[in-house]
This record gives sequence, structure tokens and C-alpha cells, in this order.
Amino acid sequence: MQNKERSKRNMAVLLALCGLLEGVLAQPTPELKAPSALVEPSVLQKDVREYDRLLVAIRQAGLKKQRDQIPTVLSALRPEVLQAAQSVPTVRRAPFYLQAATLLALARIGDPTVLPNLQAVETRLDPYFKEHLLPVVNARIHAESRVPSPRTSAEWQEKSTHFLERARVSLAEAPKILEQYHDLSQQWPPENILYAPRAVWALRQLAEMATNAYANGVKDAFDVFAPIAMHLEKDYALWVRIQLGQRSSQERIHWLVNQLAERGVETFEDRYLMQALADCGAPAIPVIRANLEERMASPAAKRVGASLLLKVLAVVEEPSATSLLERFTAVSDEYIAQEARICLQRRLSGERPTFVAWW
Repeated sequence: MQNKERSKRNMAVLLALCGLLEGVLAQPTPELKAPSALVEPSVLQKDVREYDRLLVAIRQAGLKKQRDQIPTVLSALRPEVLQAAQSVPTVRRAPFYLQAATLLALARIGDPTVLPNLQAVETRLDPYFKEHLLPVVNARIHAESRVPSPRTSAEWQEKSTHFLERARVSLAEAPKILEQYHDLSQQWPPENILYAPRAVWALRQLAEMATNAYANGVKDAFDVFAPIAMHLEKDYALWVRIQLGQRSSQERIHWLVNQLAERGVETFEDRYLMQALADCGAPAIPVIRANLEERMASPAAKRVGASLLLKVLAVVEEPSATSLLERFTAVSDEYIAQEARICLQRRLSGERPTFVAWW
């Protein structure tokens, strides 16, 4: 009887989620598969794996520009979900990361019909996001609506100019803002790096849009950054975006693997590289495997770099990653073998952490 009651309640919640955006999509959509945390938010307080799955689902919807998943993404901003996220085991600032991932996913999907909903949930957002990220998200959605897929330099100029105007960001002022943010992020406490100002968020989004334009044949898309080229490394996330944006998918994987493999000391910035590589999915696995095998044969191989690559393997949603981790648990280098065992154990337990929720 209790199971029937629970099933009825869960079905009601799912139907409510599907109805959140009445009229958002003009075409019929597939059946919504909501993460468990959106059906029963209290699970977030009991199991960090449910939080992991929720973040992955939200980010993937954005990366794949899945308009049919807008109701799922938006429902992560329901009061009861944000409330439950405050008590996720072992994760500090879970509501912060959840809000960042949700807003960025909606920006990437770029559907203008979501704008009224963003206005409706504004009061639920952290004041920082209301001031610094939400205006950028709105600006990108407007820009995506105006010029969805620029294929000429003129179309890209129109899109990028419109975006910067809507975001109220001036490239002339960007160097000073980047410098200030860099200085702040180097100071205590370490959490300062989380609080990028609106202009930095806008530049990161501009880099994403330039990446899409570049892939569509606009080879001068990144010229928009020419006036501030000497300052781009002040925000490592922005710099990495630009490095990746002018490479093919396979080139990105090789670049990321090589960057991580050469690390001698693990830093916070490595998380951007790890998340970008994890986002590449299954195609990254053979490249990681080849790099690890090559380095295992060299006594000068950097162990930290190998450890970072193993951590990426642990979160890639591909069964072959499990067998590869198992293989590395038996290597002669005990440090690497131990790292592989730890990563394998976490993977088998169902953990799939997101390295950078706001990437």
C-alpha cells in the first residue's frame, strides 16, 4: 500500500515537472526522466551520489542543448531542492554549485521562452548570482535567439556585439576587471575564485559562443578577444576555453591529456582541465589509456599527472573506463596502483563527482 502511495506521489511530481513550462516547446517532447533528487529532494540529504547525478544531468542537458530537458533543469531551482541541497553530505556550498550549473545549462540551451521563468525564480537565487551571473545568462539567451548559428563574420559580429551590450560589458574595461579578479582569487580565502564578477562570466560565455561560431566556419570568431589578448590568462577558465575553442574534438582531447599528464603538483586550476576532459566522454578513454601506458614505461613519468588522468577515468560514463581502472590497479608502480584502486572503488560505489560545476 505504501509503495502504491509513493508511486502515485512520484508520478504526480513528474507530471508537475513536465508542466513547469507550459508552452515552452512547440513540438511534443520525449517522456521526462527526472533525476531522483527532483522527485524526492530529501535524498540529497542522505546520499551524495544523488547530488552527483543531479549535477551531471543538468550539465549534460546544457552541453547537449536539450530543449526538451528545460523543465528538468529549471526544477533544480525549486525551493525544496535548494533547501535539501544545503545538507548534501561532504559537499560544502552545494546550493551554490547547483545554482551555477543550472543557470549555465539554461544559457547554453538558449531558449528565449525560458526568460519569464528565470525572472520568476530570481528571488530564490543567491544574491551573488542575481547580480553577476543571471544578467549574463539572460544576455546569452537573447543573443542565441537573435543569431542562433552564425556562419559568417558579419553574423558573428552582430551576435557578439548584441551579447556584450545586453550583458553591459565593455571590452575596454575588461583588462582592469580581469586583473582585479585575478588578484582577489590569489588571496585568502580560496573560495574567492568562485566569485567571478559579471564581466568575467560574460567573457567565459563569449568564448563558448565563439567556439560554436568557429565550428560553423567563422575562423576569425576569436578575434573578438584580440583587444584583451594580453590579459586572458588572468582567468584560467577563460584561457582554457579559448585554447579548446580553436581545436577539433580530437585535438582538444590530446591537448587536455598532455596538459594534465605534465602536472607535477595538483592545483585548483587542474579541475578545469579535468572537467573539460571528462566532458569529452568516451572518445577520451583511448587517449588517456595510451598516455598512461606510455608514461608507465618511463621512470621519469609524473605521478601527479597520472593520478589526475585516473580521476577523470573514474567519472567518464563509459563501461570501458572501469576495466581500464582495474588494469591499472595491478601496475608495478605502487603509487599509481593505489590511486587506481581508490578511483575504482569510488566508481564502483556509484560516485561521479563534477570537478567544476560552473565549467
